[in-house]
Parts: sequence; structure tokens; C-alpha cells
Amino acid sequence: SKRRIKNYLEKEFLMRICELFYSLQGEGTYIGVPSIFLRTTGCQLKCRWCDTPYTSIDDNLEGWNEPIENLVNRIIELRNQNNNVHHLVITGGEPLLQKDLHEFIKVIRNTPFVITIETNGALFNPSIKPDLFSISPKLKNSYPEEGNKHFKSHLAGNSNLSLSLPKYIASKIPYQMKFVVDTEADVPEIKDFISYKNSCKGIPVIVTKQMFIPFYCKIFYTIYIIIKCFANGNLSTSCHLFTYIKFIAYTKGDGHVIGC
Repeated sequence: SKRRIKNYLEKEFLMRICELFYSLQGEGTYIGVPSIFLRTTGCQLKCRWCDTPYTSIDDNLEGWNEPIENLVNRIIELRNQNNNVHHLVITGGEPLLQKDLHEFIKVIRNTPFVITIETNGALFNPSIKPDLFSISPKLKNSYPEEGNKHFKSHLAGNSNLSLSLPKYIASKIPYQMKFVVDTEADVPEIKDFISYKNSCKGIPVIVTKQMFIPFYCKIFYTIYIIIKCFANGNLSTSCHLFTYIKFIAYTKGDGHVIGC
């Protein structure tokens, strides 16, 4: 009806976000690629090792509602400030919880960005079509302890994974899978995922060790990233290299593995 169309046109589409920044992709298909990262607020899971609790676990989650038009303009401005990078990574939290994400994707499609959405894979929306889904199914090692107040909500939030994952595979949108390993006992569970109907044949599978390591190990990882960047032609200017070194320096001492 005309009223429904009018209401749609007048509606203000919003994204709840907590961070917008420029860095290098640290894992997967586009490792070493200069990218703009858009971090959304909110997640249905409460992983015990979550490295962004301010978007998912904390009682008072950080973030603000921003109109999509404003957000797209800010992303383009950030792109212009950083040598016209053409990769956009939408991460979280869990981006698919954003009710207007499909509207944001429709608008951002009018820009030159290659879009990656990082998701835990427990939610699926056929109207959301990025260039790449980076799916990180949460293994049992992610569960909070049974006595933890978040245990039941985490269990419920992950309950649809077995239903959603086949939909990602059937969507024909390129995807990669990332798993966080705690101990060797996690390996059979990973094998179950990647052997699902032979679905992961020929796609990238990333395995990240959940542990703390000395800072010198991160230096070796940094060198690897730099070599990868040059090999892929992604370090066209020294500022990209400087940004990544600065990022590593800021995280000095925390020993957290950010990707591999």
C-alpha cells in the first residue's frame, strides 16, 4: 500500500556499533590486506575467552545507534584518509543480530568495498550477501562453566548452529571457517565440522590457538604478516607497515594470539 511504502521511505535505518577503525586483516583469505573494520554491538553467545567482552558479555555493552547514511559517509571518509582501501570487515559482537544489516549492505554495495562479515554462524539471513562470510563456529571449549550466569544463554544462543551452517553452505556465497583450539581434545569436533557433507573441501580453514605467548612470538608473526603483505602487493606505502607495527606495539605484553 502507499502508506506502507511511505513508512518504509521515512524509516531511519540504524546500526548499533562500538568501533570503526583502519588496520590490516590478521587472518584468513585476506590476511595482510589493509581494511576498515566496523564492529557492531551485541552477541547471543558468551564465550569464556571472548576478546571483545564490551560488545557481548559485559552488563553495560558499549556502543551507539548510528543512522546508516551517516555511517556509510564516515566509512568513506575513513577510506579516503587511508589510501582508498577497498576492504570492509563487519565484525562484532555478532553482526547478524543487527536488524538493519541487510539495509546497510544494500547501501554499502554502491561503494568499491569488498565486504567480509565475521559471524559465529549460529544465525543466518538470506537477504545478507557479502563477498565473504568468515564463519567461526564455537566449539564446546567456548562454553562458560555450568555455574556461570551466562552458561544457559550461551547454550541457547548456539543451539541453531546445526541448522544455520548448512544454509551458509547452500547460499553459494564464498566462505571460510575459523576455529579456536584450546586443547588437542578439540580436534575431533573440528573434523566433524569440516567434514560436513565434504562441504569444506577447497575452502580456507583457519585454526587459532587459544593461549598466551611471549611477545617475541608475536614478532615472528608480524614478520610473517609483512612478508605476506609484500607478496600480495598490499603494502603499497610505508603507512600500512607503520600501522601494523603500531598495532602490535599497542598490544605488547598481552600475549594474545589474534589469528594464524
